Amino acid sequence: MLLIDNTDTRAIRNWQELGVLSSIGYTGYSGSSEHLSKAFAELRPHERTDKLWEDLLVAGGVRPREPRTIFYLPVGTRGDAGKTLDRTLLARKNLSVNTADEEVQGLAPLSWYVGQIYSSSAAIVHLRAPSRQRAAVHNARASLFAGMAAGLGLPTLLVAEEGFEPPLDYRDLLYIYPTAKQLGEHATRWLDELPALEGTRAVGRKKLTAELPRFGEYVAENEQDALADYFVETGQYEAVLSSTSSVFVGRKGTGKTANMLTAAESLAVDKRNLVTVIKPSGYELEGLVAVLTHLPKREVADYLLDGLWRYMLLTEIASSAVREAEGRPAGIATGSDMDRLRTHMEEFAGGADLNFALRLERLLDELLPGLSDLPEGVEDAQAWLSGRLHGGALADLRAVMGRALRDRQRVALLIDNLDKAWERGADRELQSRMILGLLSAVGRVEKDFRREDAWRAKVNVTLAVFLRADIFDVVRQHAREPDKIKTLQVQWDDQELLARLIEDRYEAHRGGGAIGSELWTDFFCPEVRGMPTRDYLLWRSLPRPRDLVYLCNSCVLTATNRRHNRIEEGDVARAEEDYSRFALDALRVEGSASDDLDDVLLEFAGADSAMPLSEVMALLEGAVSSMTAEEAFSRLLRANFLGIEVRQGEFDYPVTDQGEKKARVLAARLGVKLHREAYVAIHPAFRPYLGVLDAESERSDDQSSSSGSDVVVEG
Repeated sequence: MLLIDNTDTRAIRNWQELGVLSSIGYTGYSGSSEHLSKAFAELRPHERTDKLWEDLLVAGGVRPREPRTIFYLPVGTRGDAGKTLDRTLLARKNLSVNTADEEVQGLAPLSWYVGQIYSSSAAIVHLRAPSRQRAAVHNARASLFAGMAAGLGLPTLLVAEEGFEPPLDYRDLLYIYPTAKQLGEHATRWLDELPALEGTRAVGRKKLTAELPRFGEYVAENEQDALADYFVETGQYEAVLSSTSSVFVGRKGTGKTANMLTAAESLAVDKRNLVTVIKPSGYELEGLVAVLTHLPKREVADYLLDGLWRYMLLTEIASSAVREAEGRPAGIATGSDMDRLRTHMEEFAGGADLNFALRLERLLDELLPGLSDLPEGVEDAQAWLSGRLHGGALADLRAVMGRALRDRQRVALLIDNLDKAWERGADRELQSRMILGLLSAVGRVEKDFRREDAWRAKVNVTLAVFLRADIFDVVRQHAREPDKIKTLQVQWDDQELLARLIEDRYEAHRGGGAIGSELWTDFFCPEVRGMPTRDYLLWRSLPRPRDLVYLCNSCVLTATNRRHNRIEEGDVARAEEDYSRFALDALRVEGSASDDLDDVLLEFAGADSAMPLSEVMALLEGAVSSMTAEEAFSRLLRANFLGIEVRQGEFDYPVTDQGEKKARVLAARLGVKLHREAYVAIHPAFRPYLGVLDAESERSDDQSSSSGSDVVVEG
């Protein structure tokens, strides 16, 4: 029984910010002991026989404890200490790490953390210094998770930088580090001294009153093995499978990584294909950005980026080819073209077993010390860099690769995770040029492998890059010829397809001939606030798989905690509050280009769901300092936080540059037609958390076919 004085606005705000316990709920007592006694007498928590922990294990899909597995909650900031701890764990090849990274998945449901902690055999939790952004919220969540791990008897290490004042209950588990180097040394010793991390059986699962549906993980990386069972194929997925190279752009949660992972698995089925996946971590790419600060001349910096990326792409393809050939029963024949490729990689690039991170780190370490000797002239500087980037050896590698890979039907290179280096407050131009350098190198590599002459054989190489839409918007601003960047938008403009995604997941998890469409009648109440429940959930959530899966899972967890045998309207109401906080947290991550974002979003708390455009602009004028109100409005439109009225009572939430331009033109024409300015609406996903009331006239059955539309029927 969790208690909160619901007259204490600070306590309520802290509860909302903590977020992770929202699916459990609390009992409010209005600051009165009489109210508290009455609530206790009515609820009688001491007489309940159900166990929350077991319910959470079931809802989280509990697995047996895995040996040599660490639950790791990173600090979530981009300082040296966090990178050092990341590297320390990455270097442990004999450990599996369950990373709870909010930047990747937002704040997950409590049941997910319970499942991850229970299946681990040790835990490391990194706390923030009080001066860091959102330290109080991060540390409250971190302390809760560390307490769970310690309560299960797992070896648990908490770390924090100097200045952190530990509470008494976990002072003995905490290491306060003076420097990042000392943190790495302490973590290494702690890992070395761990007892044997053995696996154990899972606890017996409780039988619920009814077996409520399961919809799987809302983050694709968390369930790669099961993804193919219910993946919904779209036009973007078909484009990845096709032989064309492109940049796939989409908002966070639209399924970019799911498309990449599923396409990689599908292409690998044909053994004539070679599939290589690159997912660099943030600190690797930050090192590359750091090198650019030493190169003030753009021509020189661009030359470096092009050569460095081509080196990394070619060596990754070559390494993948060698490792795949070594894994075959026959291995690599002595004197064969593949044997020569292996030998070339050992002499030239540290061998095929060297991973992307170490290869890039070694190359940057070779470059940095000599940059002070870089010649002044552009041509001389480029010649100097060519030598450092193994220019001649790179041509030799291309020749050897051509002979070793010419019989391949296709060599597919898929690149994801580039947003990892996108750090709040960093130099946007340098970060953009780093990504533009990759996009340029991708095109050059593909063209080069299409050529055939006396020294090189033709190879069918395709490259696909997956990039977050908000990042690509910034990158385009720094491109010399942005219109020449070939992109495909990953978006969900068909709500029936989104609904099918949930139904297919239900069928996959249910098995036994389950029919997806029956989900809505068998396990959900018929209506929520006068709308069919299926339509209501689609209307309330952003049109992205991650959001709809999260909301549906939250509905299930809430009903489970309340011992309901189906999901009732009240369960949906509680679940949408949890989802709304998740959506806002995810938007904060996407909006990392501006430190103003948190303040801007909270300015809409308690506002009307739809307001005149001038009122919104006035609100933004007073809330932003690092950008203009017009820039902030554009970003909030593209993030789908705001929608703009395009027809009377109908709001569009654009997802592309062209979509925004079209929406603004339609809004301007509407204003002329109606002799009033257009209105702006807050997307339904964000309203519950911000305390924004829905207009009574809003009805999802009047929605247009556009995924970005929200209709208000005036009457």
